[in-house]
Amino acid sequence: MLHAIPTAPSFGPFLELAPCRRLQRCLYLRESKIRNLMQVTSLMEKHSTDLDANGGEKLLVDGRTEGKLIAGSVVALGKFDALHIGHRALAIQASRMGPPVLLSFTGMAEVLQWAKRLPIVAPCDRQRVMSLWSMVCGGNAPVEYHLEFAKVRSLSPHDFVERLAKELLVKGVVAGANYRFGYKAAGDASDLVQLCGKFGLEVFIVDPVMDETMKLHGDVELETNSREMGQVSSTRVRKALGIGDMRRVAELLGREHRLVLTVDTSAVNSTVVHAHTSNALNQMPMDGLYSAKICWSHSGSNEIDLMTGLVRIENQHVVVNLNEGSFPTDLTGQRLLCLDLQRRVSD
Repeated sequence: MLHAIPTAPSFGPFLELAPCRRLQRCLYLRESKIRNLMQVTSLMEKHSTDLDANGGEKLLVDGRTEGKLIAGSVVALGKFDALHIGHRALAIQASRMGPPVLLSFTGMAEVLQWAKRLPIVAPCDRQRVMSLWSMVCGGNAPVEYHLEFAKVRSLSPHDFVERLAKELLVKGVVAGANYRFGYKAAGDASDLVQLCGKFGLEVFIVDPVMDETMKLHGDVELETNSREMGQVSSTRVRKALGIGDMRRVAELLGREHRLVLTVDTSAVNSTVVHAHTSNALNQMPMDGLYSAKICWSHSGSNEIDLMTGLVRIENQHVVVNLNEGSFPTDLTGQRLLCLDLQRRVSD
């Protein structure tokens, strides 16, 4: 039987800052300054499969011996690039059925020869978003699990669901009404329901979360894929970032967009930080002046400083000025600068 739930409420942007644990993992980038997109993307992809040095959480990558790690869980299927409110709706439903896991694929860009681009969410920031989502997932922060796309691309819809049931040992599956799966996207939601029934898996199909702002203002349709017409999507998030509309971005994400940059502390004085846009670990908005909440990570500690200020993005440079307080000036090497962008103040 095909189940559906109504569009999930937005719950308002999650403006609270959850503890930013393990952000220091992004210091994997070492001491070299990143000066081109290909270097950044390559390093981030490697980092996304690394086990935290302190034995913390891991973005799990499929292996024949690792199925037991998500055994008994409920997997939500999707790409999960933006971690937007549509993705959150899948996580919420999965949490109602069991331990929630976000299952997606690595290496799609390489196999399908997509142009390389920065992700919407920095890899080192994804766990913070999972912590935010735990507030609407019954206190259970979703875990991320990745299958290598090259290894599953040729699977038929039947074989893909069989693998979920027999190798990964999941107990349930959640997907959006427009989800396609299997070789050449041969399977749809109704096929998923049928196949999950065959293999004894619980299944729930979630209605798309629609872009209410687009409805209210009659915006021109952004999607080229007719299956995604009118719904919240990563494409919409990217386009909103591209025009610097941070309030719209926050509506789509359910939180403020956090820009994460590596910064050489030699470019820091007490109230100003200078960085190059190539140091960004995720997508930047268009050039302009932005108000922001600012986090500065410390080596060997989970503590951060929470401040407010203005961020100027212009001509491939980022300049951060504090409204009050000061940056630590006794740090050396590289640190992470986290900017929760609130609104575009001016060009």
